[in-house]
Amino acid sequence: MAIVANEARRAAKRAWHMPRMPAPPAAVSSEERLDVEAAVRRLPPRQRLAVQCYYFAGLSIGDTAAVMECSEGTVKSTLADARLRLRKELEDGVVT
Repeated sequence: MAIVANEARRAAKRAWHMPRMPAPPAAVSSEERLDVEAAVRRLPPRQRLAVQCYYFAGLSIGDTAAVMECSEGTVKSTLADARLRLRKELEDGVVT
């Protein structure tokens, strides 16, 4: 499981993409992309790991739960918390 977690971290560093999120209607500028990358780096470690496993490494909820050694419900709530935090930070321009 540690190998999968490390691969998720490496995938996040190699390429920025979120395969399970819909593409934005307009092209994303490099400045906006950097804002999102910085916001993800500022997430608490558990939320960051969940985001990296699910979005960057493309793991399923079940596989992400195995990496995080928790239940699938915990992964879902952790991802929901991370999305809310990212949304708020990016909309408000808040730096935490």
